[in-house]
Amino acid sequence: MPLTTGNIHLVKPHKTSCQQCDAYHQCICAGVDPQVAATIKPMSVQRGPLLAGDFLVRQNDRFEAFYLIQSGVLRSETASYKGRRRVKWFYFPGDLIGMEAISSKQWPADISVIHKTCICEIPADKFTRAAQHYPQIQQQLFSRFGERILNQEYSLSTDFSEAATARLLEYLLQLHKRLQGTGFVSGSQLALPMTKSELASYLGMSAETLSRVLNKLEVKGLIDNQLQSIDLLDRTRLAETLEHAQR
Repeated sequence: MPLTTGNIHLVKPHKTSCQQCDAYHQCICAGVDPQVAATIKPMSVQRGPLLAGDFLVRQNDRFEAFYLIQSGVLRSETASYKGRRRVKWFYFPGDLIGMEAISSKQWPADISVIHKTCICEIPADKFTRAAQHYPQIQQQLFSRFGERILNQEYSLSTDFSEAATARLLEYLLQLHKRLQGTGFVSGSQLALPMTKSELASYLGMSAETLSRVLNKLEVKGLIDNQLQSIDLLDRTRLAETLEHAQR
């Protein structure tokens, strides 16, 4: 059971048909032979809902399970020796949580809920044994590793030498594409799953810098900046602005 902040509540197992899951098309089981998938499904326990502010895991907790997000949004955070919090990553439906803890067998960050979340919990030891016996599961796991490495190595969110405008634009355009088909995207409108202070922390800039960049883009007529949403009014011009900012 995950740790919680605020009122204590039990997070009970729940049952949802795989076909009804928001993340079914991105699930590890969806991309393998049905007979192989049948060996994985009994290992998993569906849990939720976890509420905003609940902790899935705490930094330095022992790594015991992988988590596949069915619905909701989570964030990972670390604290500096001065106690300053830094957002390291956001997790969305279909994401697999746990790859970052495999080598050390400990969770490297706090992972907490931003929006009400349901998950599939798969014991790490059982899942890794299944990956050893079934090449299709192993390939799925390797693919997830590859995607995560690609995102971390080449995302502007980790390249702080880039201008703040470039970091912000690339992430907004990627996020708009990533969240297609969810309630967070409607046409050009992107409802931010996180607060703007969390977004600034993730992108490695101050809240003041983020506000300044958003205001400049709005003055140019490229976005409509609202309290908890951003309308990407002209994605073609935004992409051209990004390309210019990266030069």
